[in-house]
Amino acid sequence: MGLAIDGNPATAWTSSTYAQADMGGKPGIGFAITLTKKTTVTAVTLHINGSGGNVEVRATDAANPTTGPVLASGPMGPDTVLTFSKPVETQSIMLWFTLLPQTADGSNRVEINEVSVS
Repeated sequence: MGLAIDGNPATAWTSSTYAQADMGGKPGIGFAITLTKKTTVTAVTLHINGSGGNVEVRATDAANPTTGPVLASGPMGPDTVLTFSKPVETQSIMLWFTLLPQTADGSNRVEINEVSVS
């Protein structure tokens, strides 16, 4: 996880690679972000290698990745900003990937170079 928040866009957190974007029927892959304290959050920015797929953003933790309302969702590209309809005060953000993006080499996986919360 540290590689996605290290300030170095040349490094990346990488999920497992799957034969299909739907992960063979798996419900999703989670990436949890724990903030140092409760903060008002309005958006999440993802810098990834690849495009497509689908991600949901929720104010929940790794133990409960699909609970709570979806704050923002959509397909991904190299620079994706997921803006919430209203601010949320939270200390935990879950990125829940329901479909994987495809990388330049045709692989179905998530490669997050950097993620930021604002």
